[in-house]
Amino acid sequence: SAGSFPAVLIVSVALSISSRMVNAPSWRLRWAWASAGALSMGGGIWAMHFIGMLAFSLPCGVSYDPLGTMLSMIPGIIASGVALHVISRVSTPGPARLLAGGVLIGAGIGAMHYAGMAAMEPDAAIRYQPGLVAVSVVVAVVLAFVALEARFQLRRFLSSDTTATLVASVILGLAVSGMHYTAMQASVFFPIAGSD
Repeated sequence: SAGSFPAVLIVSVALSISSRMVNAPSWRLRWAWASAGALSMGGGIWAMHFIGMLAFSLPCGVSYDPLGTMLSMIPGIIASGVALHVISRVSTPGPARLLAGGVLIGAGIGAMHYAGMAAMEPDAAIRYQPGLVAVSVVVAVVLAFVALEARFQLRRFLSSDTTATLVASVILGLAVSGMHYTAMQASVFFPIAGSD
């Protein structure tokens, strides 16, 4: 999908920061790099989501609550911070840590999406198909876990960190766009009678 490419670029830039975090000589510098990475990745994921929302066409008027829309960025930033924390570790984390990281990242992406949807003010009632909502979150969690696992497995077998980062970026980018479009399929809009 068209949204996957910008998501991959955003994630790739943020993940490249993880190597700077590992090599940071002090915790303050590490914290600064982590914050920059989380803000850029979380903000980029949110921007990709919101541009997708603006491109979404409904046969009724749609507006957005500005405060709610801005606050919906927070879960994406937190999810990005978790991803960078897990990925920037020198030692390879075990399956439990990778699974926890995948769950937190996927849940953060999902929370960002549905918080953004809650900030929508369409001239329609929004209902969600529970099965597809669950699938959308599972897509994000599974692909986030696969991205983390691929990053560490490829880094173990390849001398270059660049390929591992690129592969993880593609998978995590697909997690973002896959979750977004699955979640949009879960949304059903019922126009309100008498609205333009």
